[in-house]
Amino acid sequence: MRKMLFVFLIILLAALECVAAGKAEVSFAAPDGFMLKGTFFSAGKPGPGLLLLHQCNADRQVYDQLGTMLSTAGYNVLAFDFRAFGGSKGGEFTDFQKQRQKVQEKMTGDVDAAFTFLTSQEFVNSNALGIVGGSCGVNQAIQAARRHPTVRTLVLLSGGTDAEGEAFIKNSPKIPIFGAASQEEKGPDESINKIV
Repeated sequence: MRKMLFVFLIILLAALECVAAGKAEVSFAAPDGFMLKGTFFSAGKPGPGLLLLHQCNADRQVYDQLGTMLSTAGYNVLAFDFRAFGGSKGGEFTDFQKQRQKVQEKMTGDVDAAFTFLTSQEFVNSNALGIVGGSCGVNQAIQAARRHPTVRTLVLLSGGTDAEGEAFIKNSPKIPIFGAASQEEKGPDESINKIV
């Protein structure tokens, strides 16, 4: 009987933990006033913050399952759409392929706005932050870590960075980095190997 009660108590606590975690659609302004859309996955309790930067052939929805899993594990997570992607389309920013140059020029400010939004959330430990970047999000993740010394870890998926990013990585041996790329993707595979 005690064993059953203990198992029931564990299941109840796990269920309460999942209820505390939540998923909410959010909006925040970029430095130029453009409204960016995102999804905030709250752990419902104090914990590390993670910013998820999608690749340039997808949008924030690629991180829906990961965001849910991470928030259940105690992380407070923000995934957002770069302008011209997903919910962040509007005005002159409706088609990334046609506006690639303009969008990429605005990405730095957009990432910083997302970072500010994430770190302003109640349960986010602003001294325990990480960034996940896929494809074009890899360089943005590295550059954000350069600008924000509270970033403690990077996860880089199938992408590269510029000379400044490489120099930052080389001079930041205390930042743990996980990198992954398929060997079939020659460019990203070589870039990730070089970074790691």
